[in-house]
Amino acid sequence: MSNQNQPHNERSAVHEPLQVRAAFAPNTLNEEKRTAQVIFGSDAPVRMATEYGIVNESLAFDPKSVRLDRLNDGAPLLDNHNVKGPVLDTVVGVVERAWVDGTRGHAVVRFANTAKGQQILEQVREGIIRNISVGYSVYKYKVEKNRADGTELYRAVDWEPKEISLVSVPADANAKVRSFAGVEVEPDADFDYTETLNRRGAEIKAFVALHSKQ
Repeated sequence: MSNQNQPHNERSAVHEPLQVRAAFAPNTLNEEKRTAQVIFGSDAPVRMATEYGIVNESLAFDPKSVRLDRLNDGAPLLDNHNVKGPVLDTVVGVVERAWVDGTRGHAVVRFANTAKGQQILEQVREGIIRNISVGYSVYKYKVEKNRADGTELYRAVDWEPKEISLVSVPADANAKVRSFAGVEVEPDADFDYTETLNRRGAEIKAFVALHSKQ
């Protein structure tokens, strides 16, 4: 969506994938089929550091909000979101099926029948590898305001998971940094965007100044 002719309280962007915490579903490993079920995300709010300041983000997990075509078309199961290394080293399996239940996202993944895939399967069976992350893009947010304390929630109502990864340490839920440039935002009718954008501009400058010194 172009920014031209948009109300000042709407924005659209191209989003880079982000990882969120998730996990293997207990007792779902099928060694004969080399498959396991994973939970690749939930709708729990997460604090995010963005170019607009610090916001609370929640992913919607109703079927109309999640674009599951890519996962269901055989998206890759990756080693630590590695998309730059040799494919035989980075792709350790495939997503067989994905679905949502209203609050969480689920998928069945199949491990590659390779030496590395077998090693990973064995570590999953032994409970050594337990953590899952998902790479995704957001296309539209709906801003909701808590009337009690004035805090804002950016709820992703149009987003797309693109890959699932095995990770040693799941992503930090307290703060992550990514660009919001290009994401469409549906406003809350009572939301004061002029005051908020001015405040967030100051937050961004402080954030950049702090990290430029490190």
